[in-house]
Amino acid sequence: IGTLGAGESVLLKIVALVNAVGEMTNNSTITSDAYDYDTTNNMASSLINVPAAANLYTETSVDKTNPNVGDTVKITFKVGNTGPSTAEDTILTFVLPDGLKFISANADQGTATYNEVSRLITWNMGDVPVGDPYLYVLAEVTKSGAMELVSSVSSSTFEVDPADNVDALTINAASKTVTAKSTVGMQKTGIPLPLMVLAILMVLSGLFVSN
Repeated sequence: IGTLGAGESVLLKIVALVNAVGEMTNNSTITSDAYDYDTTNNMASSLINVPAAANLYTETSVDKTNPNVGDTVKITFKVGNTGPSTAEDTILTFVLPDGLKFISANADQGTATYNEVSRLITWNMGDVPVGDPYLYVLAEVTKSGAMELVSSVSSSTFEVDPADNVDALTINAASKTVTAKSTVGMQKTGIPLPLMVLAILMVLSGLFVSN
């Protein structure tokens, strides 16, 4: 600071990035070469309480991006937490688009439910530490066309970067191509055998009569 005259004051501003959670104490001390008759106010402290924070993200993948009608597709949802804290009360939601028929849902953490009316799949993971739980959904393709798969993850813990909490993937279903088999039936050609035999007998009878 240098020289500070009587009655003068100066201000120091420090900008810092918070990279941890919990309570943190900032301590400051001031000294001078001049005689200080009251040193009781030469120290100060301030408390910062940083709440828990997590950084969730979700990724969606499918085993068949161009399925046919009638195929079964396996949709995989991955939820990640890069921390630093555990993400509490973590939930992923996904609306099964029209054109996909729900078959099953299996998660390696928590429980997954399907609402037939709203077509909503809800994956309740509970608390997610730094890691990558997965949800696997099987569905049958019931119609052709483009279908967008959109998943969203949320948590009661403060979210560092919510921009990657939503993921989308599009699949394009095609109608099955059915090849028609044409069968050519037997064609009747010439004179039927019974008629031919009858004609021969009539001819022979005529010859015998004439003789």
